[in-house]
Amino acid sequence: MENNKIFNLLDKAIDILERCWKGYKPVAGVKPYEAGSCEKEMATQSDMSEIEEVISMLDKAIEFYNPSQPRDENGRWGGGAGGLMISKEKASQITSQEKAYDAVSEQLDDAKKAVEEIDDNAFIKIQQIGYKLRDMQGNSDRNYYSTIMAKADEVANIADKLINSDKKEARDSSVIFRGATEAMREIAQSFRSNWGKSK
Repeated sequence: MENNKIFNLLDKAIDILERCWKGYKPVAGVKPYEAGSCEKEMATQSDMSEIEEVISMLDKAIEFYNPSQPRDENGRWGGGAGGLMISKEKASQITSQEKAYDAVSEQLDDAKKAVEEIDDNAFIKIQQIGYKLRDMQGNSDRNYYSTIMAKADEVANIADKLINSDKKEARDSSVIFRGATEAMREIAQSFRSNWGKSK
């Protein structure tokens, strides 16, 4: 999630929580801070649900970008990645296109499960990314590395669309897609590092 999206969420939270005095609520259809934009009334359950949803999204955004979390030997931290980052042991085993494809497929499968009943477009795009990586096996190692990196960018683009979805479940699943993106990049880097090693 980009910083401006985090700021947009903060603006929304502030708008919901602070735009009216305590004991007053926003009036639908009236611009914030205009005369008559607030009315005396206790917050409804719907208001509270919206507030809780924004707070939940902010929590995830902050967790994903928290620089105080422990970092690995490469200086990376995996906050919010849903445990999808690959281990050092697994990275050392990615010595062929087939092994790289298998490792990426695990990430894509997790992403597909996350949106299977939520977003058909995201599900189909993830399937297509998997098919493309499968079909690209047999090309040069350099081209296969570049293909994985390019497909990781496509997964990141899907994550960006999910975080802006009207569905809370889709927004939540964007964290899995962010984790899959980072894992795919690490798989590609591991594959490149292991070129020429025993297969």
